[in-house]
Amino acid sequence: MNLKITRTLIVLIALLVSPYIYAQHIMLPLQQKIGFGPFPPDNGSIIFAPDKTHPAYDSFAHLVYTNIPSDWSNVKKGLIMFDMLQFLYQSSFTYLDPKIYQQFKTERNFKIHDDDLSQEPIACFVRIVFGTSADGQEVYLLDKNQNGDFSDETITKLEELDIQQPITGLKERLSMTHFDLNNGNKTVRLSIPLLIFKSRFGYAYSIPSYNEALYKSGDTTHILYAGHQFRFPDYWVSDLLIDADTKNIIAKSRKFVLDNRKYKNLGVDPRSNQLTIVEVDPDSRDSNLSDFQHEDIQSRETIDTESLKGKYILLDFWGSWCGPCLAQLPKLAEIYRNLDRSKIEIIGVAGRDKYKNAYQAILEHKIPWKNILSDQKNNLTEIYGIVKYPTCILIDPEGNIVEKDISTHELTDILAKYKLF
Repeated sequence: MNLKITRTLIVLIALLVSPYIYAQHIMLPLQQKIGFGPFPPDNGSIIFAPDKTHPAYDSFAHLVYTNIPSDWSNVKKGLIMFDMLQFLYQSSFTYLDPKIYQQFKTERNFKIHDDDLSQEPIACFVRIVFGTSADGQEVYLLDKNQNGDFSDETITKLEELDIQQPITGLKERLSMTHFDLNNGNKTVRLSIPLLIFKSRFGYAYSIPSYNEALYKSGDTTHILYAGHQFRFPDYWVSDLLIDADTKNIIAKSRKFVLDNRKYKNLGVDPRSNQLTIVEVDPDSRDSNLSDFQHEDIQSRETIDTESLKGKYILLDFWGSWCGPCLAQLPKLAEIYRNLDRSKIEIIGVAGRDKYKNAYQAILEHKIPWKNILSDQKNNLTEIYGIVKYPTCILIDPEGNIVEKDISTHELTDILAKYKLF
């Protein structure tokens, strides 16, 4: 056979085979575990009645809370929200204007198809009531069976906890409830353990559970730990740890190396109870800044690759709706003042946000660095695999991600490592 033809055939075969080799989805069955496991403990905040501008205001107003003890004072009615999108969607078939649901979904750039949500009300939240009992103790009732009637629930004393510290008797402190997900043709019910407590920031909850999967690579069997940051039982946040390597948390959509092969974390689907990873080209890299061209929210000036040439870029993913994001701004501003601006720029990326809300937050909090809006046109939060807020990503002058999922408390040390002060 002609040598040129042979070489051409080899190239064609390689092109046909390579995508197949590096696109095989590996679906691993999961086993739920109770506790925090190897992940750093985390919690969410109890939601109380939102103001009238919140898209869920009407939905909250229609919720029924019955048989709250009459001798309680300082009563606060709250929710533990598992799935706000489902909550608004099912409400849109009764008393909520469907346009509010569609607007919420569009603004926050949700990719979930409506066929994967339930029109019928399902358990996507849990009611909770706090109050002061007749003997002066701060207590709560959790609607574990989710019927809105608190007469059949047990009054529990509210504890003050710091979940970053070891908690003795964790399982005895937990309340079990459930969470429903629709998979297009039926509802899947998941068991949910809840820890209710009072933190220094207010009323809080945590879902101390995670999943384990086994993956055999060659002669070695690895334990893959899948976590949801103890707040998101639908696993839209799907952090991964390999063999309890707590220094390397792999966020959803991020790549990782295992036994000299490269994979991508595609996350957990609780509907099928599976973790999916996919083997990728070993030479592939995470997203970079090669075609970066976006508009600053405040000045409307263009921020592009040329203007950032030769510098490190710290992308700060935040939102005007995100309390922890706003709380960290003074610390981030202090870091910004001490940076060597000839070597690095900070650019804020407002995700799942409205332009006017982000603009107002920038003015109100006097954010000194440039900010851009992640929307359906640029899909920045999706490109960079952002599933938690706040978080930062450091990109080197060549446009490569060198540090990802950076929290504020570790930011100073990381920037110092690259001599950016």
